Amino acid sequence: MGGTATAQRISLAIGVTLALSAAAACASRATAGSGAPPTIGQTATTPGPVLSQAAGFSPPPSPPAPTGPVASVAVLECTTGHDRILTPFVRVQPDGVHVRIENPTSLQRTYDIQSSYGSLMPGQSITRTVPIPPGYASIACWNGDAEDMSRGSTFVATDPAHLWVSDLITVCNAIFFGGEPDTDRGRPGDPARLARQDVHGLQPGDRLERAGYPAGNVRESRVMRGGTVEATVEYDRTRSGTWRLAAANLCGGVDFHR
Repeated sequence: MGGTATAQRISLAIGVTLALSAAAACASRATAGSGAPPTIGQTATTPGPVLSQAAGFSPPPSPPAPTGPVASVAVLECTTGHDRILTPFVRVQPDGVHVRIENPTSLQRTYDIQSSYGSLMPGQSITRTVPIPPGYASIACWNGDAEDMSRGSTFVATDPAHLWVSDLITVCNAIFFGGEPDTDRGRPGDPARLARQDVHGLQPGDRLERAGYPAGNVRESRVMRGGTVEATVEYDRTRSGTWRLAAANLCGGVDFHR
């Protein structure tokens, strides 16, 4: 994610956009709480509900405890006619969820990892890292012509080491800021330091702290006011190794800009 979750899905992204308000760039990536939990490891008619950051939404359903081996990399096989998730339970890494997509068919395939898109040539396999939160995750692939693009499979991302820090805003319909353009050269230094430089509108007692995952090409910070998340900001690593302000979700009078 020299592109973000928004950009990739991002992403993102990274991206998933929330109607009338927040795109899920920084907290985009979770699954929502309406309806029954998805069926793990099986093709579903829809990839699963999408999380909204807007106030008033119920929390996502709690995934079950692992009932078998927990893999370090999620593996999806894009077979003709259906997708096959080979790893129902996956452990998150410090930089997010590692996903391997395999295309053993003779067709070019498009894949979608919770709105992080890409394509595979016939016989190609790739591994992606996506900063989606622990819990249910949806993944799908299709050939774009003859297959139903609404279908997908579900796996569970587990976080026994508590690497993920929530970036979910629930206090308002957050205003989404799309960040600096992809052509921006970025700035050197620690993304947490950049967040401290770029934040505006903090109130006494507000805390600016890490959110998301602690490593990788996407870094997040959040503003805590009391016990709630008021705003989040995302920085993406550029090709040159600097950091670009990629996205922000804003509430409570807080803003992020250079």
